Amino acid sequence: MRFLLIFLSIVTPSACAQSEEGTIRGFICDVSWNAIRGAAVAAKNAQTGMTYSATSSGNGNYAITDLPAGEYTVTVTMLGMKTYAHAYVRVRGEVQEDVELQRDDPEMLSAVYRGRDFYDRDGEFVLTPPVMILNGSGLELSQHPALIKGKIVWIYIPGQGRSLLSLAPHAELGFKAEGEISGTTLKFRTGNSEIRVDSSDRIVAGSATYRLYVLDQPNWLPSKETDRSMTLLGSQGRPDAP
Repeated sequence: MRFLLIFLSIVTPSACAQSEEGTIRGFICDVSWNAIRGAAVAAKNAQTGMTYSATSSGNGNYAITDLPAGEYTVTVTMLGMKTYAHAYVRVRGEVQEDVELQRDDPEMLSAVYRGRDFYDRDGEFVLTPPVMILNGSGLELSQHPALIKGKIVWIYIPGQGRSLLSLAPHAELGFKAEGEISGTTLKFRTGNSEIRVDSSDRIVAGSATYRLYVLDQPNWLPSKETDRSMTLLGSQGRPDAP
């Protein structure tokens, strides 16, 4: 009997601590109830100052788990949308926090990317070595190429498909001006996300800010199934190459 009491005194605090952990989950959408993918969700504990984070999935859902019980400030940020903030969210068990984001000033958003067309229609990108950032957070590439070079650069992100990048308009193939190249940085929009790629050297030969033309292929998947969960970066010679 004495052994049983000692055993209970050991396991009970742990069991209680586990029961006090909580989860914040919810759905993120715009004013038309369209799901928003890639929104950054942060929950800051009011007592400890610790911040826990998650990103909304393709269907707009997110979940931040294993939160110590307490009060939190929940913020949601997304490129082109107004920041959402909700203080004093009490967490014990599961809490539902659905968020409707409003678009930021559309005139400011449309003016994010400026520049002029590159003077050489057959100009090439040169990235050495590339570093990728998605909505302000670094992306781990499956490989770390020392050099990416080609007339077309493509980026594959799991759940978002592939984006082809070109210095030439190629309107006949569906490319749109959705980004810019300036010095050692290129950035562009795809869906509700902004992707940035930094290079150690100048990406193109000119010194101006140039328009970047983008063709999104949201349903594209790598031929190797093992690559489909990895962020990939590559290049090709022609915009109509598979």
